[in-house]
Amino acid sequence: PDNYEAIKLGLRFHEIFEYLDFNKPNLDYLSDFEKGKIEKFLNLEILKDIRNAKIYKEYEFIYYDKEIKKHGIIDLLIEKEDEVLIIDYKLKHVVDEAYKKQLKGYKDYLKTKTDKNISIYLYSILDSNLKEIK
Repeated sequence: PDNYEAIKLGLRFHEIFEYLDFNKPNLDYLSDFEKGKIEKFLNLEILKDIRNAKIYKEYEFIYYDKEIKKHGIIDLLIEKEDEVLIIDYKLKHVVDEAYKKQLKGYKDYLKTKTDKNISIYLYSILDSNLKEIK
């Protein structure tokens, strides 16, 4: 898709994820294309055991780093009993140093809020590919 179409498609998927009930997903209103992409995401191994997890979507936070005010919005934050997952959705490309830096900032912020293990991921919607960031 051209740039404008890609932006529209990315916003559409972000909206779908934001309003989706991950434990009882209703995909009836989606196109076949959208439904296929959402089903692939929901079938990821890391999402198998989230029934009792706390799920936060578009989790917005503000923190200070060396007296500089910083702001972030985590696409998907899943707090399980023993770990926290951060998943950032991208339409296509998940290989970008800026994305890694952004997610590591999210992780650093959450380290101030929990002692649980925190894992961070980038998810390519079009490629149905999950990439863990170390």
